[in-house]
Amino acid sequence: MKKEIYNSILKKISKAAPLFAKSVLEKAVSARGHTQESISAAEMLKILSNEVGPKLAKDKTQSNSILLSGAALIITNDCEEVVYKNAQGEVLLSELRSGNGIAQNDFEVFSEKGIVEKIQDCYQIKVRVISLQDKVYNVSISPNFNSAGVITGTVSVVQDITLQREIEDEVVSYMKNLKEEVIRRTSSEKELKESQELILQSSRMASLGEMASGIAHEINNPLAMIGLNIELLYRFLDKKRLTDDILKDKLAKIVEAGERINNIIIGMKRLTRPTDELDFETFLVRDIIHNVLNICSERFKLANINLTLIGDFENIKIKGRDTEIGQILVNILNNAHDEIENKYPMPWVEIEVYEEQFHVVIAVTDCGPGIPKDIENKMFDPFFTTKLHRGGTGLGLGFSRKIAESHKGTIIINKESPNTRIEVKLPKV
Repeated sequence: MKKEIYNSILKKISKAAPLFAKSVLEKAVSARGHTQESISAAEMLKILSNEVGPKLAKDKTQSNSILLSGAALIITNDCEEVVYKNAQGEVLLSELRSGNGIAQNDFEVFSEKGIVEKIQDCYQIKVRVISLQDKVYNVSISPNFNSAGVITGTVSVVQDITLQREIEDEVVSYMKNLKEEVIRRTSSEKELKESQELILQSSRMASLGEMASGIAHEINNPLAMIGLNIELLYRFLDKKRLTDDILKDKLAKIVEAGERINNIIIGMKRLTRPTDELDFETFLVRDIIHNVLNICSERFKLANINLTLIGDFENIKIKGRDTEIGQILVNILNNAHDEIENKYPMPWVEIEVYEEQFHVVIAVTDCGPGIPKDIENKMFDPFFTTKLHRGGTGLGLGFSRKIAESHKGTIIINKESPNTRIEVKLPKV
């Protein structure tokens, strides 16, 4: 990694912890046997997410927060009043009021910035990213129901993602330049091998990066529910109204949210394991599909794309590296999402699994009208992309076909389907 890129990342994380961020990053890089110059972009992403981030969060004092997430929690009632805000909510309110000479109550201040909503406008969870002054926030607004199922207010969770965005942009920008570096380094057999390794790294990280916003929201939601139920337990306890039934109900919701987070993490670990450490094994198709959906389904929800599974594949098995098969599905689902997002009134994507005489077929069909003929023959060419303006690298499908072929299978475009349909064919066990 170039020294200026490394120093830029260090400068950004130092904003969160100026006294010890440098020490934490340097120790993490050194522990993996790297220097500033030898660390790759992929390794840097792993270090930031697995070591540096958790270390800074652990050492940074954040009282009255949702599980140390540093999120602002704001609760409103049906009279358009803010009835509760935690310490971070108070700080956010103070920042919003600063320099605003207009007399407004708390609800009006938050509502003007899109942080809270009236109950008649909040019948389902809403997620948005807003910019306030020089900061970027992820805002999740959920309806709050009483025991009769009536909406009595809203719950807003506001997460400052400014630093996260800056670091992600820095690393992603660096990784986009890998394509040019790959082309320059193909003059000899040794350099060609190094270039192929860069391509594989870039493709895997780019496809997971496209899912990042959905993954973050998928984890933030159960985190918010855990925090809310803990806050409610404290309030019932303070008012001496905590009964066994209330305690069981709130604890059950906390456990359910915790299990949801655990499933997401398990799916991420399985899809990011180094493939050179894995042998071919027999595994259930349903397991890898569930792992993929755990990390990407939220992205489809946020885009209002209906994602469904078709077929009875409970006991269908294939042999190979489950991490690589999962990577194929992530790449194809990424493409389907990007091609139909905001283009159709009721967009949909279907994942179908069935058996042929010699193959197991995993087909991904979207509501699009099919792939144009002038593009069809180029779809699997290295570096060909229709998403150049959105940061596409052209590595995904070409990389996916190579994986399928290494499993003695293939990937085809079904030309007979009235919609866009990609089929992954793998040998039956």
